Amino acid sequence: MKSSLKFCVIAAGEYDGYVAEPRAYEWDIAAGHAILKHAGGMVTDFDNKEIKYGKRDFKNPSLILKSKNIL
Repeated sequence: MKSSLKFCVIAAGEYDGYVAEPRAYEWDIAAGHAILKHAGGMVTDFDNKEIKYGKRDFKNPSLILKSKNIL
């Protein structure tokens, strides 16, 4: 499943969550992150900290996508 679609199915409540190893850059997830957040979900790292943007290398850590159903 493509990256942006993962965010959308979780935002729609079709899945409760998804875990991804670090490989995406900030621009790969920004739109999906906005959609999921607007739907009441959240994107965190493995330390349960919300993903921030503007990192020096633009590389994301491991991600956990969470629907509003599991927050």
